Amino acid sequence: MRILLLSVIIAFSGCADKTANFETLIARGKETELRSFIAQSSDTDHIHAARVRLAGIIYNNAANATGIAPLITFLNEFGRSPFAGKAKELLAERRAIRAIESNQIWPLMRFLHIHADSPSAKKIRSLLETRWFNNIKKDSSPLKVRKYIDFFPDGKFRVEAIELLAELEYKALGSHPHPAKLRQLAIAFPDTIWGKKAALKIQHLIDMEQILGGSLSGIQSIIEKKRSFDKAILKYALNKLLKKAIYNIDIIEIRIICRIDKSLCNSSLILAVEAWNKLSPTAIKNLRQISVKAAPFAPTMPINSLEIAMDGDDLLTSWTSMTWLSSIHTPRVFYMLLERTGSIDPAIAWGAENALIRWIQTAPFWATQIINIEYQRLSNNLHEVVNTVKLNILSRALKRKSPVKVSQLYDIKYDLETVEMLVLSAGVLSGFVTSTTDDKLRKLFGREFEKLSSGFPSAVNRENYLLARKLARRCWILHKRIESVYDALSVPSDQLKVLRDQVKSRFSLMNSRLSVMKNWVSPDSNPVEFTVNMWNRNRIEAINKLEKGNITRNFWKEFLKSNPVSVSK
Repeated sequence: MRILLLSVIIAFSGCADKTANFETLIARGKETELRSFIAQSSDTDHIHAARVRLAGIIYNNAANATGIAPLITFLNEFGRSPFAGKAKELLAERRAIRAIESNQIWPLMRFLHIHADSPSAKKIRSLLETRWFNNIKKDSSPLKVRKYIDFFPDGKFRVEAIELLAELEYKALGSHPHPAKLRQLAIAFPDTIWGKKAALKIQHLIDMEQILGGSLSGIQSIIEKKRSFDKAILKYALNKLLKKAIYNIDIIEIRIICRIDKSLCNSSLILAVEAWNKLSPTAIKNLRQISVKAAPFAPTMPINSLEIAMDGDDLLTSWTSMTWLSSIHTPRVFYMLLERTGSIDPAIAWGAENALIRWIQTAPFWATQIINIEYQRLSNNLHEVVNTVKLNILSRALKRKSPVKVSQLYDIKYDLETVEMLVLSAGVLSGFVTSTTDDKLRKLFGREFEKLSSGFPSAVNRENYLLARKLARRCWILHKRIESVYDALSVPSDQLKVLRDQVKSRFSLMNSRLSVMKNWVSPDSNPVEFTVNMWNRNRIEAINKLEKGNITRNFWKEFLKSNPVSVSK
């Protein structure tokens, strides 16, 4: 009994000593001692109390420090301690101060990403919005502005940002924007200054096309709506309509045009109109039959019909339609012909190129506006072979150096259509052929010409006539185009002769097979020229009648001086 009592007393005295030691440890508050105690002790209650004390010590040290690293270290170790909430708030405050003082946007964005729910988040977001917007105003691009709008879809600078984006997109279109691009911009930014400007420019282009290719009633409608337009273009269109009205003896239209622009109507025309107004309906009808024949030649077929004929299977019909269209000066015809210059069929593309050049050469001053629009669009899309051909045609029309580089053409995958595209335009090919000793080019053409030759039928009969005709015209055009290129190249005659002989040998088989279709392929008899010559012969007869046997012969003599007879050669 005495021994048992002694054991209990010793045990209680040991516990008392341990408790006293733990309280002393807590009171001293040394980090190393607390960590050592936590690592060695098995008493969970004491360990918990020691961790709380240790967390408080480390938090106080981190709070008294100036950086954010001690707070991050504390949260990594004591993320669930009673001091974690205060540590997070303090960390957010210090990060906010650092982000504000940085004068950059990325620290602010990082803060919002990490501390989205902190008390400072609203202030930081507002500052980020202001700072970011000021940055894109100084150094802006459409991509930067779009990122800003995506981040702040309902921000306080949203309207200004959209306006800035519209301005950048508009200016990126260049001085001669394409109508399709303008329309996209106007739809995307309808409430902005630049979106409205794009819409006005589209309307201006529509008005211009209506003025140039429309009727007098359409021009009157535009004038009544008081829309802004180029007065020189209006004058050109009215003058064209006035001449047509004079040849048709349309007194009503003549008077309307004179009211719109008095400068177009001189005293002799006014006197002639008064004289015509006194004539009987029968006399006017007889005079009109003569005056209509005296008008300069112009295609009588509508544009829609000519477009259908141009895309037909018969090559001669296609070329004839293109020739008609080359004398119709409207923007629509320009785009129609330009599109066909990129045809995969060289015969169609060649005819379209010739017609387009004729259209540009005879078009009035306003045509350069349309050409510049397409020139800029094509310059930005040179990765397509067809665009190099179109751009070269427009470069020649504008007397500019083509931006197509030889290195760009070498990067293109060579196939049959690519070679034909390059051959279509002598200017592109002459830029491509850097020298007559270019083995790569010589081998390339030789290989592709062999493909054409092997595909040509051995005999022309009913079964393969269509294929033969198609391949015949392709080969014939390629031959003629390559010959014209060699003639244009400034190279020594001996080298030129070698290269030319190589090409001729490639075509020897084709030429023999082409003989059966020579009359079909070669446009020796041009129906357009025949029609124009016939028209001009009838016109001369009508002019003689107007200048001699008519009460307004003095007016006709003066008027017809500005419209001389042109006989096609």
